[in-house]
Amino acid sequence: MGMRKIIIILTLLVVSGFVIYRFFLSQKTTYETARVEKKDLNIYINTSGKIKAEEGQTVSFPIEGTVSKIASTGAQIKKGEVLAELSAGDLWAGLQQAYAALNKARSTFYYYLEVKSQADATYGWKSDQASIAQVNQAANNVAAAQDSVQAAQFALDGARAAYNKAVILASFNGVVGSTAVKSGETVAPGQVVLNFLNPDSFYFEAEVDESDVKSVKIDQTAEVNLDSFPGVTIEGKVYSLDLTSHLTSSGGTAYFAKISLENLPQDLVLRSGLNGEAQILGEVKKNALTIQAAYVTLDGGQYEVLVSGGGSAPQKRKVEVGELVGNEYEITQGLTEGETVLKVKTGR
Repeated sequence: MGMRKIIIILTLLVVSGFVIYRFFLSQKTTYETARVEKKDLNIYINTSGKIKAEEGQTVSFPIEGTVSKIASTGAQIKKGEVLAELSAGDLWAGLQQAYAALNKARSTFYYYLEVKSQADATYGWKSDQASIAQVNQAANNVAAAQDSVQAAQFALDGARAAYNKAVILASFNGVVGSTAVKSGETVAPGQVVLNFLNPDSFYFEAEVDESDVKSVKIDQTAEVNLDSFPGVTIEGKVYSLDLTSHLTSSGGTAYFAKISLENLPQDLVLRSGLNGEAQILGEVKKNALTIQAAYVTLDGGQYEVLVSGGGSAPQKRKVEVGELVGNEYEITQGLTEGETVLKVKTGR
């Protein structure tokens, strides 16, 4: 074999060995590390819900009629101002007639009072039958006139109530959220004509599952995130929690909690019915032992971690976990503060 051929073979062997060496070197396991540490864990209760108004009014008429006036969507209405009105010509005429009848009955009553006064002065001191009859007749006329005044007052109250059914006034300062009919349309009794609400009374109605309700208390802080405003977190507090349950859309049992909306951004325009999520701070675990969840594995129902062995190979260790908060586990047994845990490094 020539020298040149020997050199080529040796060169190939060296290159092959280097490639094999690099291959096995590349297969060496590398790890990411993290320290076991103590910190306060905030345990949040996750709920879903929507924006509602504490002060809200669904407007409808108790009688049939034609709409003559209705506030427009977005209109700001003060307490006592007209929200909607029906054409009420006949009702108005009846109200005026009732006023006239009451005034007439009162005039008649005052007239008979005067007649009675005169009869008392003229015949009251006499004891003959004719004089007594005059006094009694005057007294009976006054009593009858008084009954007529009372009846006329009742009739007026009824006419006023009937007329008031054709006019709906705002019971608080607010904004018209939406209208369902237009002026000139005929509406049936109970038909919704508009929705009226107070934007300053908006709150988040959270649906709390029965398994979590025991951890919810009045004045607990909360964070609200609405689907319409991604990335915006609204601060709040729980100020009401139902004692009576309701069925959820999936057939579960839940309770409604009301969460206030505080420190709102100035450019944030809330609307009734906006959907979102709320995280209610249910518990704070002080000085909990924690590690990132990515360093914990589950094998046959047992949680395990890889613990650094110093200069030796990592060792598997069984641990017991508590709450999973975000991306961190609470460790209740198996690790001590300051230990180093490992996980196989990915993405080489």
